[in-house]
Amino acid sequence: MFNSDLLLLQQLIKLICAELIKWLLQLSVNILRYFFIIIVQCIFRGRSPLQPSSSSSSSSSSSSSGHQPVEEVVIQTRNGGLSSYSSSQGYEVVRNESVREYNQELNGIYYPFRAGNRLFFIEIRSQIRFLIDTGADRSVFPRSFIPQRIKPVVDRSRNFRAANNTHIATYGITSMNLDFGLGRNFEWNLTIADVDQPILGADFFAHYGLLVDFTNGRIIFLG
Repeated sequence: MFNSDLLLLQQLIKLICAELIKWLLQLSVNILRYFFIIIVQCIFRGRSPLQPSSSSSSSSSSSSSGHQPVEEVVIQTRNGGLSSYSSSQGYEVVRNESVREYNQELNGIYYPFRAGNRLFFIEIRSQIRFLIDTGADRSVFPRSFIPQRIKPVVDRSRNFRAANNTHIATYGITSMNLDFGLGRNFEWNLTIADVDQPILGADFFAHYGLLVDFTNGRIIFLG
């Protein structure tokens, strides 16, 4: 009886040790994988031929737009992949443990800009600055930005009001293909209205699964 209990105890200890070793090996693999990604990121950043210096990038951005670029924008996917870029680094994408670098010429229009507590996206092709306003229900585009040869008719079916409750005239819809340098384009319908600047509202960010973190100057991609 004693020998049987001892044998059972030995088997139990072996099973526990095997599971512990398996867990430690998996933990070691995850740690090595993490450090490998960090090392690859550092290597790519150091070799980017179009990577500008921090001082030159910030000076060109501030002189051309009058606003300081966000220090870092992070796009985080649900599967754990990360995309990060800043005004002084190349645009790097890390998905499925692989690294791909976009060697874009950084001239200040590829990145969101912060002015006080406001955050902007700059559309690459047109260089139009879009205000990020998650408090706005709809995305709008200024009537003054529409070419003079096009004369939109006032759309009385849409009742838009500003934060101070004043009425805003609208002129229908314009469909736009927007490129903010995030590795993909965003097709969206914006309401033409009597506003001073283009606004990306809550409808845009909800549709594409983008979460705006104003405190840390981040855009989190939940798609």
